[in-house]
Amino acid sequence: MEKEHFIYDYYLNIVKPTVDEFLKDKSNLRRGRLAAIVVDHVRDYRAVQLGITPNKVLESMESECRDAVFIRDVCNASKHAILNQPAKIPRTFTHTKQVMAEKNEGAFAAVFGEAMFGESNYVFIKFDEDQELNGKLISTRSLHESINQVINYWDKLLNINS
Repeated sequence: MEKEHFIYDYYLNIVKPTVDEFLKDKSNLRRGRLAAIVVDHVRDYRAVQLGITPNKVLESMESECRDAVFIRDVCNASKHAILNQPAKIPRTFTHTKQVMAEKNEGAFAAVFGEAMFGESNYVFIKFDEDQELNGKLISTRSLHESINQVINYWDKLLNINS
C-alpha cells in the first residue's frame, strides 16, 4: 500500500467506527476518549501523506477547524494525565480530569414538578481559560460536538461521503 493510501485505511476502518460507537453513547467517557485519540491521530497519517510534521498539519487546520486543537488536548491528556505547558505548544486545559461526563440524576430522581425531560449526560471538556470558537468565548465544549467538527473537516478533505 502506498503511503498516500494509509490515511484512508486508518480513517475508514478505525476512526469512523470508533467515532460512531461514541456518538451512539455520548455520555461514555471511555468511548469519548478513545474517539478523540483516534481522531487526533489522523493528523499523523496526514503528515506521512504530505511529508510534514503532525504539528504542521494542525497549524494548517486550526483556522478552519479550531476543534482540532481541543481534540489534540483531549487525546494527549487521556494518554499522559497532565499536559505540560511549553510555550511552543499552548494547551487549552491542564489535566485529564477536565475531560468529564456529566452526572445528572435525570427526571425521575428530581422532586416532582422540577425535572426537565430531555436532560442528557454528555462528555465535555472544561477549559483552563475561555476559548474562542466561532467568534464566541466558551468555557466548556461537548466532546461530541468537537469530534463532529473534526470529522466533518476530515470527511471534506478526504472526499469521504458520510
